[in-house]
Amino acid sequence: MARDTVLDDDGSSDRKQPEGGQAMESNSGLLHRRRYLGLVGSAAAALATTVGTGAAAEDYEEITVAAGDSQTVRLSDGETFSNVLIDITEPNASFHIRAIADDWEIRNIGFRGNWDSTEKENAIICQVNSANATGLIENVYFMGSENDDTYPGITGINVANGHAGDLEIRNVNIQNCPDNSIYGSNPGDSSAHPSGAGGGGPVVIKDSYARNSRAGGFRVGTDGSRVENCVITECDKGIWGYYEHAEVVDSDISNSHHADIVCGAPDWQKAQNAEITVTDARYGSENNRGAAIHGSSAGTPQRTEPGDVDGVPLSPEEAASGSSSTSTQTADGSDDTTDDENEGEEGNENSADEHLLSFVTEPGARYAGYEFSAEGSVEFTEAPAESPSGKPIEGGTYVAEDFIEDGDGDETWRAGGVTGGGYGDAFCVAGAVTAIDIEQPDVMWVELDGEKVSPETVIERTSSGGGKSEDEDETESGDSN
Repeated sequence: MARDTVLDDDGSSDRKQPEGGQAMESNSGLLHRRRYLGLVGSAAAALATTVGTGAAAEDYEEITVAAGDSQTVRLSDGETFSNVLIDITEPNASFHIRAIADDWEIRNIGFRGNWDSTEKENAIICQVNSANATGLIENVYFMGSENDDTYPGITGINVANGHAGDLEIRNVNIQNCPDNSIYGSNPGDSSAHPSGAGGGGPVVIKDSYARNSRAGGFRVGTDGSRVENCVITECDKGIWGYYEHAEVVDSDISNSHHADIVCGAPDWQKAQNAEITVTDARYGSENNRGAAIHGSSAGTPQRTEPGDVDGVPLSPEEAASGSSSTSTQTADGSDDTTDDENEGEEGNENSADEHLLSFVTEPGARYAGYEFSAEGSVEFTEAPAESPSGKPIEGGTYVAEDFIEDGDGDETWRAGGVTGGGYGDAFCVAGAVTAIDIEQPDVMWVELDGEKVSPETVIERTSSGGGKSEDEDETESGDSN
């Protein structure tokens, strides 16, 4: 299922990955979308048997770090590190994740235990090296150091100075960090900085939670960076726009020790020209430090708990399994919805024909999203044929994004997901498709029963109860006479 790799026993350096350890393609579950980074080498003895989670569709692996030990896993281009529970409950145990590469993903990672060290360290340090490449951090649970409240100390996620591509961080729960929950301003460093000019890549933080961190909760500093639908509370500075122009959208920031929103800093000339644009965000205080804050608070903060943000994990086990704290669907959207789907079919008086509905992508597509609604039940399925790129077309494999929501009695079902790289997602739909929304129509198309058609044609054909519309039937009938 995974390739062999070296897991270092110290987290102090960023040496390159040893040669000869190329990732192996996997066709198991969601892992066939990305190369999967395995865990062996020095961690082999600590790697527990795969743990079943019951409520979650994805199993996860468990690493137990011995007292006084420190381990590091490093990602190369195109690799994924996912579905791992990291146990650091032993005294002075630590674990570091390093992603200094292109097109990598860190998903479904739960840290269990307290980070005992008071040294300046990073649980996750990352950057996307190339401007046309991406990185993703999703569904991470990290409770930092509950016994150290002194700056600097541990940082939850540190985005390194050289970050030049697109980084998205979503559904993370990071608390109790003496040096920022997310330190994402380094890419905006000027040439006067000791690290040199930063790579300038944007950092987007969505659907996430930070609490009780010193310096800042979420700190960003490049054009295009954004904090959206997040909750930050009890930090020194809730959201800190350090350089350039960042956005804060639909977030709740409260009880900050210095200010809920802080813009700029006196230390660097570039930081004195920072800007933040606020849209539909709720907060109680701000400090522009001579820089510019555009917009104002939309009212009193309404959310303060991690459970108030859909998808934020509430435990290390929940993060590692890929399940969501408030999502209505299961991790794979299929196993636990079977009974509900059958009930929906039994209660549906319209015995419409079932159709195979597929969303297929070009090889260059990245994170191509889509949604649709239907009047009958919807199930994940696998298409009998591969995509033109030779990739599987199967729904429900990207557990963090693929979803099905039943109609709750009104007979309207919603489903959707994210795919790319020439892969596709497939659904079995019983009933009329009423709406289709494709975010990137230039790299994604829809197929009905194996035929590439327009979204409008899907809606027309399924609503007519057959494979072709009445107009098409009439045309063919007229031609035959």
